[in-house]
Amino acid sequence: MDQNKEIATKSSDVRRRGGTKRNLLIISLAYTCAFTSFDAVTNLQSSLNSSDDVGLHSLVVFYGVSILACLFFTTPLMHIFGYKWSIFGGQIGMIGYIAASMYPKQWLLLPMSAISGILHASMSTAHDSYITLLAVDKSDNDEVDEKVTKYYSIFLIAYQSTQIWGNLVSYFILRKTSSAINTNLTLCGANFMPNNHQVIDEIVHVSNKTIYILFGVLIGIILLSMILIIAFLSQRRDMEKDQSKSLFHKSLNYTLSTLKDIITPNHLLLIPLGFWTVAPEAFIIGAFTNV
Repeated sequence: MDQNKEIATKSSDVRRRGGTKRNLLIISLAYTCAFTSFDAVTNLQSSLNSSDDVGLHSLVVFYGVSILACLFFTTPLMHIFGYKWSIFGGQIGMIGYIAASMYPKQWLLLPMSAISGILHASMSTAHDSYITLLAVDKSDNDEVDEKVTKYYSIFLIAYQSTQIWGNLVSYFILRKTSSAINTNLTLCGANFMPNNHQVIDEIVHVSNKTIYILFGVLIGIILLSMILIIAFLSQRRDMEKDQSKSLFHKSLNYTLSTLKDIITPNHLLLIPLGFWTVAPEAFIIGAFTNV
C-alpha cells in the first residue's frame, strides 16, 4: 500500500512538473497581451483624456487603491478564487478600465479605476505567487533560488516588453491623425518647447472613431489574454478550501506584519529609492507620450 502511494505521488509530481513550462509560457504570453493593452491606455491618458486631467486622476486612483488593496484584499481574494481566477479578475478590471476610458467622465472613470485597482492588486500578487510555485515544482530543494530567479527572468522579459508592443499598436492606429503636420525635428528632445506644443494640441484632433478603433483593438488583445488564462493555465492555491476558518486571521497577520516592517529604518530608506526608480515611468505617462 505504501509503495502504491509512493508511486502515485511520484506520478503526480511528474505530471505537475511536466506542465510547469507550459504554465510559465501561458502566463508570460497572457501578461504580455494584457499589459500591452493596459500600458498603451495609461500612456495616452494625459493626451486623449486631458480634459480636467481626468485621465491622470484615474491613474492616481488606480495605483492608490492598488496599494491599499495589497494590504487588505489580496489574501482573501486569492483564497476564494485561487491564483488562476485572481489573474482573470485582474484582466476583467483592465477591460473595464479601458472601456470606461472611451467615455472619460469622472463619475464613470474614477470608480472604475478604483475597482480595477483592487483587482489589479490581487492579480499582481497572484502572478508572483504562481511563478514562485512553478519554480518550486520544477526544482529540487537545493535549486529553488536558482529556479525562482530563472523563471522570473523569463516572465519579466515578456512582461517588460509590453511598453514596446503597446506603443507600437497606438502608433500604427493614431499615426494617420498627425501625418499632415510638418514636424521640426530640431525642436524635439532638449529643445522641446511646451508653449509651441500647446498650439499643436489645438490643431491635432483625434476623432472619436479612431479612439474607438484603438480601444477596441486593445480590448480584443486583452480578450485573447483571457482566453489563454481560461483555456490553458492550471489552477493553483496556497491554502486549501478547508482552511477557510483561518483566512481572516491569516490576512490580518499579513497586514499587521507588513505595516510593522514598513516603519523599520531599512525599509524607510528604500522609499526614496523606489520613488526615484518609478519617477521615469510617471514622466513617460504624463509628458513623453503626449499625442
